[in-house]
Amino acid sequence: MERFYLSITLSVLVLFSSFSLLAQSNASPDLFTRTGSKLTFVATTPDKGTELWSSGGSTATTAILKDINAGENSSIPMFFEWYAVRNVANAKTFFMATDGVNGLSLWVTNGTLSGTRIAKDFTPDGSDAYFFIPAADSAYAYVELLSPDGGNSLLYKASAATGTTTLMGEIPGQMSVGALANNEKFYYIANLAPAGMGSFYLCIYNTKQGYVGNRCDHYFGDSFTDLHKTADGFFIRTYNYDQIDPYGNNVKEDIYYFKYAANTPVFIGSYDASTFFPLAKAGNNAYFIAENKLYKTNGTEAGTAPVMTFSGNVSSAVFAVMYNSLYFVAENMLYKITDSYVNTLGEFSGVYEMISTNQTGPGTIYFTAQGQDELWKTIGAAPVRILSDTTGGGIKDLIYHNSYLYFTDVSDSGSDRFWRSTAALASIIKVW
Repeated sequence: MERFYLSITLSVLVLFSSFSLLAQSNASPDLFTRTGSKLTFVATTPDKGTELWSSGGSTATTAILKDINAGENSSIPMFFEWYAVRNVANAKTFFMATDGVNGLSLWVTNGTLSGTRIAKDFTPDGSDAYFFIPAADSAYAYVELLSPDGGNSLLYKASAATGTTTLMGEIPGQMSVGALANNEKFYYIANLAPAGMGSFYLCIYNTKQGYVGNRCDHYFGDSFTDLHKTADGFFIRTYNYDQIDPYGNNVKEDIYYFKYAANTPVFIGSYDASTFFPLAKAGNNAYFIAENKLYKTNGTEAGTAPVMTFSGNVSSAVFAVMYNSLYFVAENMLYKITDSYVNTLGEFSGVYEMISTNQTGPGTIYFTAQGQDELWKTIGAAPVRILSDTTGGGIKDLIYHNSYLYFTDVSDSGSDRFWRSTAALASIIKVW
């Protein structure tokens, strides 16, 4: 029996429901993406393979969007995961797929059957193209087409307005993971040294009309870790080879903050490599955890300072932003941070996901707890438990769209299921 308990505000128990499984219950919905008025997702079924599906929030409106590779054959390579699907402005979703004729190509959908088509076939001979979709901004998705002979990759941008692609040019060097995009600029780290060596630069590819160019002006030495996006820029983590322990391990990482408006990285400090966790920007500051402290920064070294100290080692942090406040869980405690004011909202173990319904204004924070067996919410005050999953399968894949909260769990038989809340979370509806 599939069993949920739903509690609202002070009610201990207001709903107990049992649902029957659909014929496609052995599918595994994944990669949920807001696409127009629909949620699109990837799922696998015995008769259709791995294909693109869509849902309007009910069983009747949930169906395969297009059987791209007809029959049992799969069209979408799930092993690429998030580099395979990229949404732009909730309007169009670009993804990699093959119809069995054209090879692995770039596809686009607006959430309708007629709007699902090939956006770019990189290899007209029918062979597979090797590419990623590493980033998107409010107007474009960016595609890196790998060179089959190990040469420079090519950068394309795909328009959400038209669904068409434009070749920007070559990406010099070996591009590393963690690329970002903002306002038609593509940011990435490239290794410009010969193969087997390291010489890493932050590169900025400006793809705006009338100014197409690539610049790699910011050198970070022979190694780096990654980029982490915030609302007004991003953190850059680089190894500090001046501080190595006797065993040859990196003791420190140099941390930089890049503001889009300033257009240059600024050093903000060095911290123990194993303790640094970038969080997000909320209000006037960006936040991160390092050396068991929560820090805020305005993007300068002088403007970087600790906000609070944790009692023990912090090994991870789950977070979301609502309005001007940062919500995060560390050491099994939920905190709300507004500027330097710290508000402890409660103790919660096993928190793996947290989302915000509105980052720029009032809204709701949803998060899972107790190893994903419970779903909670807060509007900034004491959190309220709204759902318990007694099957032990766990609640996951939280996504908010068109005023509804969607999530998945796992049934007793091991199949993923897909659910949607009704208005105000008065009840839940099984979509899948």
